[in-house]
Amino acid sequence: MNLDYTADMFNQALIILEDKALQMAGKDLKQLGLPIPQRNLGDRLSREMLRETSYDVNELDQYVLANEPLLVIGQRAAYNAILDRTNRKAGGIIFLDAPGGTGKTFVINLLLAKIRQQSKIAIAVASSGIAATLLHGGRTAHS
Repeated sequence: MNLDYTADMFNQALIILEDKALQMAGKDLKQLGLPIPQRNLGDRLSREMLRETSYDVNELDQYVLANEPLLVIGQRAAYNAILDRTNRKAGGIIFLDAPGGTGKTFVINLLLAKIRQQSKIAIAVASSGIAATLLHGGRTAHS
């Protein structure tokens, strides 16, 4: 049998591969050294929604159970205040600022896990690539 592969078929296969790579490893095809599919705006939005709704709830449960008891008083105050805001559906942008070594990354990652555990979307944005790699599912502000 002779199948003629069209550019559209090739592109659709790349989209499927990229969606799986994002879901499984959080990486797009460019990061994996593969050709990049052509996507329209709807595809890009769908890909982002897939990424933000594909977290393993059991893994998040374990992370939250193991780490919530480790919060110190100041961390717990910030954690509870931010969770209260999300539970009231206040939304918005939240900046967590404190001196180095006070556990900001720990608190942010715990908040991300807790919010995602409830099947809500939480996006962590950092100003540098290095900072973004420390946040679970984090990205830079310019990406």
